[in-house]
Amino acid sequence: MKEVEVQTLIEQCIIFFEDHNYTKNRISKYKTLWKNGIVKLMETCDLILYNSTIGEEFANTCQLNDTVGSQDRESIRRIKVLDDMITLGYIRKRCFIPRFHRLDGNIGKEMERLIVHLTNLHRSSVTIGDYSLYLSEFLHYLDNANVHYLEGIAESHIYARADSKARREALERAYVVLNSTSKCEWERNKVLRKWLKAHNR
Repeated sequence: MKEVEVQTLIEQCIIFFEDHNYTKNRISKYKTLWKNGIVKLMETCDLILYNSTIGEEFANTCQLNDTVGSQDRESIRRIKVLDDMITLGYIRKRCFIPRFHRLDGNIGKEMERLIVHLTNLHRSSVTIGDYSLYLSEFLHYLDNANVHYLEGIAESHIYARADSKARREALERAYVVLNSTSKCEWERNKVLRKWLKAHNR
């Protein structure tokens, strides 16, 4: 199995990004997640050389009950980038396929109404796709927690699915107020709206 010093591998990825016109902001996000993720783990374990097995073990720590949060998904994406560079010598555009869950049941129907609302507001397909993914993951989490109605959603469910940065920002920012003459149930539900804010949506 091929092994490379993790810092050298990261530098190779950054060079690839720069050659392919990635923005400085996007590169910075990669560097931050590597520093606080795989690099921190390897330093704790006194490891210098990276291989795909180490990356796989780290990626497994980002998953809980077959669900992956937004921050965890980004961390896994960064591992896939390292694996691409070490095995292929370049980085593929897309390294994994998001897993969508059907928006079924009482809560799922309200989530579907939100998606329709966003479509009527002419939000971009990327934005709607992101909403659909995060909502489906949250619904899957709620199903596993045996929560099937909006009234059963508690703040603890929201915080369990939000990373620390999102939790802090959710507390610092006010709720988004959408202009609508007829509010859906999800608009009146502060807990569900807080979850959306916690995921920076």
